[in-house]
Amino acid sequence: MNQRHKKSLYHFDEKHSTNEVIPLSAYSDGDLHTASVYLKDIEQLCVGVKTGLYDYETFKTIMASKLLDDYSRFENFINNERIARNWPFLYSRFEDVVKRLKKDKTLRAHDRP
Repeated sequence: MNQRHKKSLYHFDEKHSTNEVIPLSAYSDGDLHTASVYLKDIEQLCVGVKTGLYDYETFKTIMASKLLDDYSRFENFINNERIARNWPFLYSRFEDVVKRLKKDKTLRAHDRP
């Protein structure tokens, strides 16, 4: 993620509490772009996990809590984008990794939603 996107994400997080579901009506045009760029980056990381490029256990230790929170935050956006683009598998690797994390019995209790 480049510096401009990091700055946009920082402002996005200031505007939208990091642990709340974000209703679609709360997104500005800039927010929509920021969410799309961020989710694209997360999707790429999750492809790496699913293909074995990144070690799941290490990834889980570093990212589990963040990914579980972010999936909840962006679930409305993701579902809306899937319908709007007629692309039901959009961000599906992210969703698959989140499902795996939710089923993971070794995940610490405080990392679970």
